[in-house]
Amino acid sequence: MNNITLEFYLPTKVFFGFNVVEKVGEEVQKSLGKKVLVVTGKASTRKYGLLDKITKKLAMAGVEFAIYDKVEPNPTTETVEEGAKMAQEAGCDMVLGVGGGSSIDAAKVVATLATNGGQCIDFKGEEKIKSPPLPIIAIPTTSGSGSEVTRYAVITQRKKLDKFEIVSHFICPKVALVDPKCTLTMSKELTASTGMDALTHAIEGYVSRKAQPLTDILALHAMQTVAQNLEVAVKRRDNLTARENMSLAALYGGIIINNVRTGLAHALARPLGGYFGIPHGIANAVVLPQVMRFNLSRNLKRFRDISEAFGENIEGLPMKKAAQKSVEAVTKLSRIIGIPNSLKELGVPYEAIPKLANEAFKVERLRLVNPRSFTLTDVVAVCRRCWKGDLIHES
Repeated sequence: MNNITLEFYLPTKVFFGFNVVEKVGEEVQKSLGKKVLVVTGKASTRKYGLLDKITKKLAMAGVEFAIYDKVEPNPTTETVEEGAKMAQEAGCDMVLGVGGGSSIDAAKVVATLATNGGQCIDFKGEEKIKSPPLPIIAIPTTSGSGSEVTRYAVITQRKKLDKFEIVSHFICPKVALVDPKCTLTMSKELTASTGMDALTHAIEGYVSRKAQPLTDILALHAMQTVAQNLEVAVKRRDNLTARENMSLAALYGGIIINNVRTGLAHALARPLGGYFGIPHGIANAVVLPQVMRFNLSRNLKRFRDISEAFGENIEGLPMKKAAQKSVEAVTKLSRIIGIPNSLKELGVPYEAIPKLANEAFKVERLRLVNPRSFTLTDVVAVCRRCWKGDLIHES
């Protein structure tokens, strides 16, 4: 008898498949939306015709809309506060986030501020939102963040160069329209970055102290899917099968972290994005192998499972050797798709390591679920390895 106790939460209604984006007008109608604020980035959704396609569907459904297209990568407090003001002034009763994780995160906070008032920083942390936001529908155009199904939004304070999270069950989108065709316009670099973000979600979720059977199934399948499809998606961006599979992996990743959180890799990625503007997926990819090495000894069996998910030949290997293959597999994939080897390559000065380590260490909610307990000294040591990009097999 295993005596399993678990809690699994997925409030978002998910539509997945080619052309499901065409359901947007119908789903807004079902949610009783009369006027929608479309929150999106500054260029790509308009440039490649997706924004026009969406607004036409809204118009055909008799839904009014306004467009806020000022979201930048790593959206700032100023941007989302301006978007919320527009939602209020335009009398919008629903928010539609279209784009990558940044646009969807921004949409979540715009929806929150539109009904709660105040400033972004007022909601920093967990469950600080008092009133339900405007209903949110999410249409992802990347395959990495999983934000279309999560209770997380990451916002940047420009003056402090600080990224912070708003975490609340209130901000889970009501509906997600996950259409792999919407990801076809991603560049090779963005495909690689977002794909490694999805992989990091799966790996950190699988070894999390909160890991549970339902998320384990998704995590192992997500890892296997990324291992088999990310290189193809990067090198042949019009390959529909690879795009479909990577969209699924990203969706799985979002569901996983919504229930079991991430760990030290994400804690490190946050200040790397805030202080140095490093794309989130790239930051995760560079630190992930070193974080895996650090965590390895605390759950050799799970890291062995990761090796197996990557298709590594581990038959007959001692448990530790089999587990170490997982680190080698992740490192190899990163190199194949063009991820930099080290923080040094990304232009992070060595002198920044203490500050990065301190910021990562302060993220208590991730520290508590990381498989291996760590001190500030441990984080500094991991950062130094990430800076050098060495391949030492120490745990």
